[in-house]
Amino acid sequence: MNMSEIETIRPFRSVKEAAAAFNQRDSTLAISSPDTPASMAGSGSEQKSTPIYYEVSVLDSIKKLEMELVEMRQEMALMKKRRSEMEIAMAGINAQFHRSLSKMAEIEAAKAAQRSAIREEKRWEEENEYWPCFGDALSISDMDIGMERRMETKLQKKKPVVPLIGRIFSKKKSSSEGIDYSYPESIYSVLS
Repeated sequence: MNMSEIETIRPFRSVKEAAAAFNQRDSTLAISSPDTPASMAGSGSEQKSTPIYYEVSVLDSIKKLEMELVEMRQEMALMKKRRSEMEIAMAGINAQFHRSLSKMAEIEAAKAAQRSAIREEKRWEEENEYWPCFGDALSISDMDIGMERRMETKLQKKKPVVPLIGRIFSKKKSSSEGIDYSYPESIYSVLS
């Protein structure tokens, strides 16, 4: 094979296949090439040494291929080991990530519950702000009675003057005659 030729041989599946391919190639080179020492020499001793040279080169090639195969197997084992370590590391990172997410979710839930409780407390305070305390609860009825009296006095103050005068005069007559000419309550509500 010359240096200008491109080798287009597919990769070998086994060492035996590689040895067979090299033997076949070397034997075709020896037969087809007139420049080889085997074709130049006419003596039988040189012809015997030529196949030995090719056998040695084939054996060297096989040994190189075997060494490369061993190296590739070692690299493959190392790559598998690294891959398994990487998978373990990724699984650990993934688990840690999910733990962090769950912690963050718990923290957010706690914050939301706290905000809700604060809002509820503020609403409760606003509703109860105008309620009297327990000590004042006993005097509420007194306050209600006082409010009713004030309302009554306001109603009495709003009565018109004319019906009052009419009442005064009518009472004098009614006492003498027994008839009550006082105005009904509905008049006072209409006039006020």
